[in-house]
Amino acid sequence: MIKSLKFVIIKQQIHPSNNQLLQIGQCKNSSFQKSQISNILAKRQRAVKHPELDNVLANWVLQCQARRVALSGDLIKEKARQFARQLELGERTPEFSNGWLVKFNIRHGFKAQKSYGESGSADLDAIDRNMPTIKEKLQSYSLQDIYNMDETGLFYRMAPDRTIARRQIEGSKKDKTRLTFVFAANADGSYKMEPLIIGHAQRPRAFNRKSGEQLGFYYRSNAKAWMTGLIFRE
Repeated sequence: MIKSLKFVIIKQQIHPSNNQLLQIGQCKNSSFQKSQISNILAKRQRAVKHPELDNVLANWVLQCQARRVALSGDLIKEKARQFARQLELGERTPEFSNGWLVKFNIRHGFKAQKSYGESGSADLDAIDRNMPTIKEKLQSYSLQDIYNMDETGLFYRMAPDRTIARRQIEGSKKDKTRLTFVFAANADGSYKMEPLIIGHAQRPRAFNRKSGEQLGFYYRSNAKAWMTGLIFRE
């Protein structure tokens, strides 16, 4: 019994199962692939030509991230040009191309992140319920006499909702300073009204003490730069 038991143990050790061979082969292949990838990455890594510029710019991006300032690729490149002038790189200044930006982000772990803020939606169910009634009323009018007016807000001080950072940026209160633009036209496109602009100031500084009519466009104002019933009746 003892001899036969030894023989079985030796036989199992000498002849592993197919599953064991497959697992061994996978381990060898994965370790080999990892070593190959690490060797390729080691070969491709190049020394940064301007480490001082690289570090200063990375610290600036992190500071903006801490202050919840949204950054774009063009803004980072422009800041890099400013730092390059301050460091007096001269002819050694990089081109700051899109390829340079990609490599800079990879070196420091920066990625394009989306910041989520307030959101809302129109009552689509109410639109679907009332659309047949609206179409029925419009059948008695020609397309030339049917007008549509819509308004849109220009939030010219609001930061973009995408930024470049190492982590997701927490939501922050957005600057909702706005201008409202109102557009109107008839259904067949034969007449388009001049746009109406609604702002906060009655006569902004950029108008140079002139009215909107004197400058060649329609302009109205109120505290919130919104369309009101009074402006609509005008």
